[in-house]
Amino acid sequence: MKSELQPRITAATEEIFQNALILSVQMYRYGIQRGVDTSELNKDANASLIRVNKKILTSEEYDAINSLDSKMRAWIERKSLVSPFRRGTYMFGPPNTPERKALLEEVDDALQKYAIQRRAMVDAFVKVYLDRVKEASKDAALGRFFDANDYDTAEYVREQYALYTRWLQISVPTALETISPDIYERELMKERLKIRETAEEIQAALRDSMSAFIYQIVERLTPNEDGKKKVFRDSTLANLTDFLDTFAARNITNDTALAELVAKAKDTLRGVSGDDVRTNEAVRDSIKKQFTKVEAVLEKMTATAKPSRRITLDED
Repeated sequence: MKSELQPRITAATEEIFQNALILSVQMYRYGIQRGVDTSELNKDANASLIRVNKKILTSEEYDAINSLDSKMRAWIERKSLVSPFRRGTYMFGPPNTPERKALLEEVDDALQKYAIQRRAMVDAFVKVYLDRVKEASKDAALGRFFDANDYDTAEYVREQYALYTRWLQISVPTALETISPDIYERELMKERLKIRETAEEIQAALRDSMSAFIYQIVERLTPNEDGKKKVFRDSTLANLTDFLDTFAARNITNDTALAELVAKAKDTLRGVSGDDVRTNEAVRDSIKKQFTKVEAVLEKMTATAKPSRRITLDED
């Protein structure tokens, strides 16, 4: 009997995966970590076994770029599926439904806005870079470890910042069939195996995601030991709502069991705002009661799941 955690791979599912899109997002930035000569740190230790780094400058502008990059990665991960490829690649279902087409357009639009915002922030950092170098030279924090040779020109710093985004489609090259039918058939078999593995990972990751969001809400609605309410932030509700709204576009394995729970969660939250949860006891009790039931079902569904991509539960 097929496990509930193993999606049924049909011809339709294979076609979806073969037409799936891969978004490649490569972010590059200037590094401000430098190695430190450890030969004088401890004469009794073997310097070759010790690695020490120093941060050559402090800059709010630099940190802001890193923060923007991290938030963008996390946002794309919440919108995408588990990718079987390298870090920085994100998988999306083919735009063959209104929901998937809308999701792809939303992601592409966000990428364009992100690129513009990132360029402006890089400009702001480069503009103050030399000032930050001067500050570092006078800052006692680095002390004798300050080295003017650690710093590059502002022009070089700007060149280190780059952003490359590409939409790709992965499939077995049909040209292989004309070269060697045996090679082509072998690669098709590899692709089918990868489809099955990826489908299982995608299904497990979606279940893990919903489980994490539901758990977070139930935990926030459970009073402390002294009976006091816990803080309930709008982002707690927004995280789950975003997942529920994008689920149809991301459910390319046709996980009907999870789809039923998504529908129940949507019904439970219909018309509910963060203020309602914070101020209306009846609403709080109703949500906690319904989500506790959903949580129990999800716990059974995810009990034997493979480890999947880490879920980020961001709060304001």
